[in-house]
Amino acid sequence: MKQKKSSDRYGRFSETLEQLQQQHLHRKLHVEEQKVLFSSNDYLALSKHPKVISAAKQALETWGFGSGSARTFSSHLPFYHTCEELLANTLQTEKSLLFSSGYQLNSTLLKALANENTLFFLDKYCHRSLLEGALNSAGKVFRFKHNDPEHLQDLLKKHRGEGQEAWIVTESLFSMHGTRGAIAELIELKNRYDTFLLVDIAHTLGITTPPSSSIDLLVGGFGKALGGFGGFVAGNSILIDYILNTSPGFLFTTALPPAIVAGLTEGLRILPELDSERAKLFNNASLLREKLSLPPGDYIVPYPVASPEVALSLSQSLRDAGFQVPAVRPPTVPPNGSLLRFSVTSAHTSDQIEAVTKHLLNSR
Repeated sequence: MKQKKSSDRYGRFSETLEQLQQQHLHRKLHVEEQKVLFSSNDYLALSKHPKVISAAKQALETWGFGSGSARTFSSHLPFYHTCEELLANTLQTEKSLLFSSGYQLNSTLLKALANENTLFFLDKYCHRSLLEGALNSAGKVFRFKHNDPEHLQDLLKKHRGEGQEAWIVTESLFSMHGTRGAIAELIELKNRYDTFLLVDIAHTLGITTPPSSSIDLLVGGFGKALGGFGGFVAGNSILIDYILNTSPGFLFTTALPPAIVAGLTEGLRILPELDSERAKLFNNASLLREKLSLPPGDYIVPYPVASPEVALSLSQSLRDAGFQVPAVRPPTVPPNGSLLRFSVTSAHTSDQIEAVTKHLLNSR
């Protein structure tokens, strides 16, 4: 067989990249000097907290750089158990389990939970990792309109049958649009139609948490308010033991490094002491929204724009002025849904918020 030329061999991939560029949907990584970040999810600035850093350093010196294997292949070192026990207590659940990343958790967890009689009902705005996990499972997947319990109820009435196991899947705070999940209404539907309920709390862990007693599984990542890395699932002890034994995302990957787990553990310990940081976070969010003439809401602040091209142009203008504000474009958001996504933290100053909003409004 005649070997293709390099240009032909990769032609399909090059064509896709060219199409993405023409549609202003091409992504690239920026390597540049430090900006004022309005793109970080380190909501409580715990990644730089002295106690967290000290705990991570001590674990690094004691246990070394990496964990060396999957947890089922080596000893269950005590610091993993300490972190999981503390997390379960924080969330008021029976048990919890650490994963190596939030995406890995969600994309393998739903697959592990499902069989051919399982139905998944996902909010339309659920994170891609949750959707991927459901689509790759043996179950059937239905998506209800964002935060629309009535549409969900219609789907449950139509598709929920005897002998079937159903999961409602949502988020406590949606990562792109900053809307709160309709948790109370979904709990009511869960009870009415005898389903399980899974809530991704990645963006609210450590800040506000839904009532765990009415939720079967809480999932999320540690890269937000805990300022670290990794994922977790928490809930009923039978479910957690089942996940430990069946989820490939737990069984077939190297465990989190000791320094990460130690930092997360210390972060969980000091969360109750951070009331002033949480208050500052919400105050900063209110100030940013006020400056941009946006309605009241949370610390994820979407600023809608007309097109991907406009989003890229404004993001670049802000970058040139010293601010990092990401342009969010399809497929991360629906078509015609491009936006600038501001993430506010407790570390932002009022002067920084004043400056970034002034530059944005002058650039429109």
